[in-house]
Amino acid sequence: MARSGPSALLAAAVLLGAAGCGGAVGPAAGIDNLLLVTFDTTRADHLGAYGHAGAATPNLDRLAAEGVRFETCVAVAPITLPAHASILTGLLPIHHGARHNGTHALPEDVPTLAATLSAAGFDTAAVVSAVVLDSRYGLDRGFRHYDDDLSAGSTAMVGMLRETDAADTTERALRWLRRPRPGRWFLWVHYFDPHSDYAPPPEFAARCPDSPYDGEIAYADDGLGRLLDELRRSDRLDRTLVVVTADHGESLGEHGESTHGLFLYDATTRVPLILRHPALPAGRCLGGVVSQVDLVPTVLELLGLPAPGGLDGRSLVGAIRAGRVPERRYAWSESSSPFFQHGWAELRALRSATARYVEAPRPEFYDLTADPGEEHDLLPAAGDRAAPFRAALAALVASGVRDSRLAPADAGGGGLEELAGLGYVFTEDAGGGVEGERADPKDKVEEWRLIQRAFVLVGEKKWVEAEAALRELVAASPGSLIARRHLATALRALGRPREALGELRRCLALPGVNAEILLDLAVLERELGEKEWRQRVDQAAALEPRDPTPWARLGDWQAEDGDETAARASYRRALALDEAFAPAWRGLGRLDLAAGRLDRAEEELARATVADPQAFDAWLAFATVAERRHDSVAAAERLARAEQARPGTAVVPVRRGNLAFRSGDLAAAERFFRQAVERRPNHFEARFNLGTVLLERGDAAGAAEQLAAACARRPQELPALLAAAAAHQAAGRPEEAAGFLERAREVDPVATAQAVAADPLLAAIGD
Repeated sequence: MARSGPSALLAAAVLLGAAGCGGAVGPAAGIDNLLLVTFDTTRADHLGAYGHAGAATPNLDRLAAEGVRFETCVAVAPITLPAHASILTGLLPIHHGARHNGTHALPEDVPTLAATLSAAGFDTAAVVSAVVLDSRYGLDRGFRHYDDDLSAGSTAMVGMLRETDAADTTERALRWLRRPRPGRWFLWVHYFDPHSDYAPPPEFAARCPDSPYDGEIAYADDGLGRLLDELRRSDRLDRTLVVVTADHGESLGEHGESTHGLFLYDATTRVPLILRHPALPAGRCLGGVVSQVDLVPTVLELLGLPAPGGLDGRSLVGAIRAGRVPERRYAWSESSSPFFQHGWAELRALRSATARYVEAPRPEFYDLTADPGEEHDLLPAAGDRAAPFRAALAALVASGVRDSRLAPADAGGGGLEELAGLGYVFTEDAGGGVEGERADPKDKVEEWRLIQRAFVLVGEKKWVEAEAALRELVAASPGSLIARRHLATALRALGRPREALGELRRCLALPGVNAEILLDLAVLERELGEKEWRQRVDQAAALEPRDPTPWARLGDWQAEDGDETAARASYRRALALDEAFAPAWRGLGRLDLAAGRLDRAEEELARATVADPQAFDAWLAFATVAERRHDSVAAAERLARAEQARPGTAVVPVRRGNLAFRSGDLAAAERFFRQAVERRPNHFEARFNLGTVLLERGDAAGAAEQLAAACARRPQELPALLAAAAAHQAAGRPEEAAGFLERAREVDPVATAQAVAADPLLAAIGD
């Protein structure tokens, strides 16, 4: 539905804020610059300034004491991308369209705060800490410098996101702040740390011993303090408007939700909002309700600039100076995750200073004065009290709903008819609707808990248990894309790729399909000889045109097929989208390594490992370059970096053992090979190489054991059979030796005869 514009309708329904009033703003008031800091997943009531006794947030608390704190700021959505899009545009998610993580992007025609400030001559920069805010999702618009470099980060547990921590985020932000710039500037810094899993560094865990979540907030607060210290040191703090808020909160078990994304209660929607500048009244706390969409018009007025037309938010400058927020005011929240992830009903809500109305299959209404925990739904008895909320919400929806979903064209592959037969027919209207009734998320709390448990099972690779849990989920919610995707992962791990393929193809009928799922499908289709795999890559590239991943994956497959020219072109297309995309540099490096172009491979693989120090495969290939150049020192260093990137693999100690063996250090070689066997007892190379070293060192019995295990892993591997025969003969086990030698003759009689002629141990078998 096309949006008709905000006008008086929206002002009455949601945005009854005060217009700006008199008083100096902008440079005349010493407000030159803007520092916006967003804490991910940070609920207001877990900060010291908001009354939490267990908090360790001295920097946020000092900001609040020196500035203005809003008691009730309401998040527009309990997930990262929609909330940040609203913070940076002043529009509700139904109006900017970026309504869910990973499946949506901010449309190019939506104006942003950064674009407005850039046009006004500001130098603009952003430093973000999680892949969900990657530039390909559109929030980079207007920023001259958009730092979404997560190369120092890690990949979190299954279902979570790659992130970088507060220390790294702060260092990247400080590098930008310390560069000289003559004019005005705007810097946005995003801290992801409070997001689950909660694993604060020991120092911050010790500050909050009863709550790792609070420890993560403390860690981010420390990063904020370092930014403020830099501004103080350089005499810029008092000429900078500092704004701190959060994208959403965290439901720490309330209403049966352990994290966020499902419900719209205060646990996940009440966030901090603190503004600090000497021109603002210090220590002021404003009651009433404000929204994230108010931030853009507020900061623009304080910076002395006009706000774009058509915003959903209203400036809070007048409220700040008057010392109160108007009473008759509603704030919008929505939760689309239940729909896009599970096929359940999406939720919409309006909150006033004293009540909340939730639009759901079974609507809810709470009196927040009498029931701040939102435990007692007053509907249907409180229908009259809920009526104004219901009317205002309906008016907002009627004003136009935009959905900038990234949708694959002509996905194909079946699945839609089957889901339709189960009552899940997903339409492609702008509101993301579904024909017929959808489940109320309130009725799916136990399923939500089972999903969390299934994630843990997948992460722990307990595939049998994971399959059982995920099948139960899919049976209860056939429209759950997230359950089907992880079920496919479990089925593939259990050696049933055809079943996995069926589950992924059914995902194509669901509204939350994204490029990652299409590429997962391409992997399986290629593995199973299905021609559609190439179409999936094109669909993924069309779905997320700013994502280099599909092109790099295509390059990998073209390289596997021996088409170097096509592979090189695909890698270059990926680098045209992101010149620091490690998988593309790794792919180019492998091509040149295979062709013996060691100088080019060295350069390309170096760029891959700089772009992503966690790029395990790139470090392995980089080590191979050093090995080809007989530089054992560099090879060992690069293999050690591979170990850091992915601890616990068998391939790294095998490679390091090979280096030691070639240098004549048999003791070190044995140590590395034993480490590899401990990590993966069924690893053929680890067993074979360890057996070879033991035989060389005179431990024939140990060698026989290891080589027998290698032969059990690969019964047709001629070198292993011959080595096992020799080891058993040396260990005084002629019958076993004869058995291995006979198996070798069955595999290759000519090569076996040649080996017997050359090796006295083999020649002695049967004598």
